[in-house]
Amino acid sequence: EEKNKDDINKQKEMMRQLQDLEKKCDEIRRIEGSDKRKEKFNKLLTRMKTIIPGVYGQFSKLVRISHPKYEEAALKGWGGYADAIVVQDRETGIRCIQFLKEGGHGDVRLLPLNDLKPKKVTPKKGVLLLSNVMNYDPSIKNAVQFVCGHIAVVSSDKEANRLAFDDHMTVVTEDGKIFDPRGMITGGTSRNKPRLNTESLSDLEDRKAK
Repeated sequence: EEKNKDDINKQKEMMRQLQDLEKKCDEIRRIEGSDKRKEKFNKLLTRMKTIIPGVYGQFSKLVRISHPKYEEAALKGWGGYADAIVVQDRETGIRCIQFLKEGGHGDVRLLPLNDLKPKKVTPKKGVLLLSNVMNYDPSIKNAVQFVCGHIAVVSSDKEANRLAFDDHMTVVTEDGKIFDPRGMITGGTSRNKPRLNTESLSDLEDRKAK
């Protein structure tokens, strides 16, 4: 009877290890699939910049964060605009959409510099805006102001709560929580920064087979 219990426990442990390996394999497949799509898109974007005048590139690649502690805040503050393509005007944007469509790429967000209307805010003294912790070429300033020139960045939830719900500002904390003055709060791990895996997919598949 004791031997049977040991066998059952061993089987349970083997099943648990197999499930853990399968989860790791799934995560690597997801990351590798995402990387392949990004590689295809980057090739299309490179070609597009040589063919269509007025294409600057992806927003997140046109700016630099002044300090690592603001990286998570920036990613969350940018939201869907991180991968948006900065272009000169709407006409250029329409040409880009057609080009990407012909290249088999799906929907893409565009930021036409000449046509954007950034939200205007007048922050109180001492309030740090997300756009102020970024370095970028002045030519894309309108895009930066549109994306995050109205978002304050703070270190604490308490300060975020005060600015959002007393001063009616959109606020992002250094650890990536967003406080919306309309009452909503969002947070969590950014999908733009997937955890790196130290084992390759083939390594894990070999372990599963053993």
